Amino acid sequence: MFDGLATGTILRGQPEADYHARTDHVSATALKAGLSKRHPAAVWEALHYGTSIHPTAALVGSAVHCALLEADAFESRYVHVEAADRRRKEWKQGAAEAEDAGLVPVITSDYDTIMRCVEATRQHTDASSLLDSLTDTEMSCYAVDDSGVKVRARFDGYGAGTLVDVKTTSGGVDRTSFAKAAASYGYDLQAAHYMHVARLCGLDVQSFRFIVIGKGEPSRVAVYHLSAEDLQGGEMAREMVTADYARWLRRTEGLDRAMLLAAEGYGGGVIHLPTWRRYQIEEYQEMR
Repeated sequence: MFDGLATGTILRGQPEADYHARTDHVSATALKAGLSKRHPAAVWEALHYGTSIHPTAALVGSAVHCALLEADAFESRYVHVEAADRRRKEWKQGAAEAEDAGLVPVITSDYDTIMRCVEATRQHTDASSLLDSLTDTEMSCYAVDDSGVKVRARFDGYGAGTLVDVKTTSGGVDRTSFAKAAASYGYDLQAAHYMHVARLCGLDVQSFRFIVIGKGEPSRVAVYHLSAEDLQGGEMAREMVTADYARWLRRTEGLDRAMLLAAEGYGGGVIHLPTWRRYQIEEYQEMR
């Protein structure tokens, strides 16, 4: 039984819910919260209170992951409930029966999207080749960072020195669109964190690949990797946020952190507006 104290522990077959339930190990999502909110307390808050994601997007994304990485599990976990609308009797009845049987009900529109994404990915030369090269999928990895912070990561896939992350998106999968999404959602920090945790667990990781799948019709697929410069930036962000979080943990040791956040929040002081705001004002001045 994993006690959460060991360094370099890899769990294969751990239920996803059990992985997300570990609030004592820092995830990439929590680090991204710390970076975006500019405060280490946001890391702790993300671990204990989670982050929001639209239920339909979460369902479709999880199902696509499962179908591509664990085909047998997909068949035994999800069931298609033929219905055109969640307000219809056939959906309510079918969904209830599925849930009673321990299955995840999927309405027709979502099921069609899932199947379209899976088929498009299997037809894409680079994506299908990358998936075929995987020797491990859905690995939960736990370790202790040099800063003393316990860290974790759950990899979609690993093989031949490469970590693979499957992303479904409602936006474009072209290079420009995904680069914007990667910046907005902190995929550089995520990649750096995943590679760091994998290496702490003894995996020989040389590269990180994103398989990006569009949920629109027709579904398009692309395989991307970050530039060396952007990956280095992600590593710098990972290191800084982790170190700041380690100091915050030491400063608040023995305190009720939930009460502390209620009393202090993220503090106060001077704020600095985004650079684009100054450019906007300057452009207006030039046009007068």
